[in-house]
Amino acid sequence: MFLQYPPDPPPAREIPCMESTETNMCPRCVEMMATTEKCIRENPREALLASICAGFLIAQFPLGMVGAGILRLLRLTLKPAAILYGLMRMAEDCHCSHTEHRGSSS
Repeated sequence: MFLQYPPDPPPAREIPCMESTETNMCPRCVEMMATTEKCIRENPREALLASICAGFLIAQFPLGMVGAGILRLLRLTLKPAAILYGLMRMAEDCHCSHTEHRGSSS
């Protein structure tokens, strides 16, 4: 037998950040959260099974390969970007020193 929840569990301690979060949420979100909580309390077995299935499906996503691809892309693009940035700074410094040199000779 799975966990049986009491109809209205006693509130734990008051958490002020949760109160401010709930007041900042839109009414539809609060209603959706209340409906979801009610459904979970009425059908804990189905909720547990659904969460296990959702976790299994999320685990099947190729997140590791996506992350590796993003890192590979960053590594390929950051090197040329750093070189271009360095060249631009060097050209800017040369231009500034060239204009300062002209200004002092006149």
